[in-house]
Amino acid sequence: MSETTVIVHVRAKPGHEEFVGAELDKLLSPTRSEPGCLRYDMFVDASDPTHFVFIQAWESIDAHHVHLEQGHMEAFLITCKGTIAEATFYHLEDR
Repeated sequence: MSETTVIVHVRAKPGHEEFVGAELDKLLSPTRSEPGCLRYDMFVDASDPTHFVFIQAWESIDAHHVHLEQGHMEAFLITCKGTIAEATFYHLEDR
């Protein structure tokens, strides 16, 4: 399997950016401890506080798929239901 880079854009609904940002921040530590996680960094758009960007690197696409099934990810989705306007995922598998 090849290393996989994942970019995720998350846009909070207006008025929910502080809540969503705090909940996203809670994902950093447990995700960085997951097997296969090489990088998991979050950025906030300086000109748009509703826009969050994650840059991730995983040992494989399978490791990323396992990450998406972790309890902390499921809890995030439940907790933030109705507060996220959109989320877009991009991935590049090194060949």
